[in-house]
Amino acid sequence: MTATAQARPRRSKGCPVAGSDHEWMRAERAGERGYVRVRTMPRFDMDDELTPYLQGSTSASWSVRAASGRRLAAVAEIPEVAEVLRRLLLDGRDTFVTQETAEALLGRWDVLGLRMVLAALARANDDTGEHLHAAILNVCGQSAEDGERLAALCSALASDADDAVSGEARRILEPPRSPDLHRP
Repeated sequence: MTATAQARPRRSKGCPVAGSDHEWMRAERAGERGYVRVRTMPRFDMDDELTPYLQGSTSASWSVRAASGRRLAAVAEIPEVAEVLRRLLLDGRDTFVTQETAEALLGRWDVLGLRMVLAALARANDDTGEHLHAAILNVCGQSAEDGERLAALCSALASDADDAVSGEARRILEPPRSPDLHRP
């Protein structure tokens, strides 16, 4: 699904135009009120659109895998896509793929995207972990408002059923420790 914010047109009984593949729905996200226009896509069209990205996720080219991760992050709720994203987050061939995929998932600003990144962070080696941390800072550390949004998402994940995810969420929520300058 793709959505673009627009003013809601006057229509009789709120029905979409006959034959249109667009529908109007109420936006209820935090801080956002109004209507958004949503293009609904039949399942077979979505599969056709995603096939090149699913195939690209196994490419020998790091740039193709990274592009696949960026595009697939938008539809991470699809189980087949989620599995591919988990693999790309821990890409063993190039950390650019890891970071690009993580940034796209974090850019969703939802629990699902952050949960996937934290699950990968808990399982990552040191090098991959550094790139996952960089992605979190790049996306979620640009302003005080971003920090508050990240804290809200981490609070929701602090009691996640997956101990690795909840542990990473709690680590983000911990206040930074100041160095003890009085210790030898």
